[in-house]
Amino acid sequence: MTAEPDVYFGIMGKMDLRQDALTRLGAFVLLGHFRGDFSGRDQLAGDLMVTDADGGGGRLTLADALSYIATVGVSTLVEITDSPFADVLTDLDEPDVFLIPPPTTVPWAEAKALIEAIPSGEGVGEASRWMDLPGAVNGTFAIGVSAFQEFENRTGKSAVSLLEALIVPWFLVSGGRSTREGPEMRLKVDAYRCIGAGRCVWVAPVVFEQDEDGIVVLLDATPPADLAGEVAEAVRMCPVEAIELNGVSDAE
Repeated sequence: MTAEPDVYFGIMGKMDLRQDALTRLGAFVLLGHFRGDFSGRDQLAGDLMVTDADGGGGRLTLADALSYIATVGVSTLVEITDSPFADVLTDLDEPDVFLIPPPTTVPWAEAKALIEAIPSGEGVGEASRWMDLPGAVNGTFAIGVSAFQEFENRTGKSAVSLLEALIVPWFLVSGGRSTREGPEMRLKVDAYRCIGAGRCVWVAPVVFEQDEDGIVVLLDATPPADLAGEVAEAVRMCPVEAIELNGVSDAE
């Protein structure tokens, strides 16, 4: 992971843990897109949106996650170009991308207004008040794609490497350098609790796999420290808290 550490650490280091977790979730969605893993991207987004049946929470969470990662992308361009946030946002080109297919639209202008409000402390968590939730998902996704594509255009560097770096939780980073000599990680999985969602495998395939029934199998109970970001995300993303890291599941 060799992306611009001073840039991303400066932005994400100001976030609380919830904001950081949402940003990393958005980064995973964009990472699938820039890797060309569109099925993985859509599966991750779809898993979140399944919860909409009980009132829209999944799409709101996804819209918020995409809003945060789009904001980080625009903020990175602000650092690179030394231009005002609003100007960078205005200059972004609208890409022909979406997560929720037509007839859902991509409300480009409304999504830009949402993203512009975030640095002032407004916007995130208010997507349902700004626009319909499918539109919020598509609009914030499009801005994120455009911002990281512009990063590639301006720097000649890979958006994938930057997104991978962003996935490492900021509290595992110090002075822009990963703490790879940290304490040993100890993992346990509860196969009886696992429902076969497969999110852990998508996030950390060298640590987890699924058996023929889709149930989690732990490949490495003490993974190396350079996988800390992936492991922490796998624990957080498990919908039934079937993974414990050092004796603690996400529910605890």
